[in-house]
Amino acid sequence: MKRLLAYLFIVLGLGLVVNNFAFAKCIKGDCINGYGTYRIGGYGYEYVGGFKNGEFHGQGTETGANGYKYVGGWKDGKKHGQGTDTYSGAGKYVGGWKDDKKHGQGTYTYPSGSKYVGEFKNGIRHGQGTFTFADGTVDNGIWKNGKLVEPNNIKTQIVKKEPKKKTSDDLVKQLKDLNELYESGVLTEEEFVKIKQKLLN
Repeated sequence: MKRLLAYLFIVLGLGLVVNNFAFAKCIKGDCINGYGTYRIGGYGYEYVGGFKNGEFHGQGTETGANGYKYVGGWKDGKKHGQGTDTYSGAGKYVGGWKDDKKHGQGTYTYPSGSKYVGEFKNGIRHGQGTFTFADGTVDNGIWKNGKLVEPNNIKTQIVKKEPKKKTSDDLVKQLKDLNELYESGVLTEEEFVKIKQKLLN
């Protein structure tokens, strides 16, 4: 009985897979060697772009269920070259691709607001890069297999610049420039008074 149930499960499972792929088709254009639209029924999946030997090739746009979208280069059915990958609620990657993996220079923005800008290899952070956390903390340096292995000697917190304090020489020059603008008619009296008050505060 267990064998029969297992066999039935396998047959039904394969039937569903075959059935969904039976609905996969080229719905527009040339999906062999040209430009076309390819859709797999039941998955919400569609590709619009170039084809070579029946594979995605050249520039194309792939969309899927749940807000997934890739716009960019393809080679032999795999993401390759420059492209943008957007995942609904899971982040966005803009940069290089090789064999369907993030590769080369790129930027990955996480839903939390954190961001990595730097090098990727085989889909992970690898090489020179900067990871900026949502709170402003920064990890910068050399990454290997997704981990920071050689931090650079930089401050690890982004600090807001303090406004530069005005010296008396700066103030005198700004007031002189302001007077010239007023006397030449560029500023009205009201604008002149407002700006002058801001400079003196």
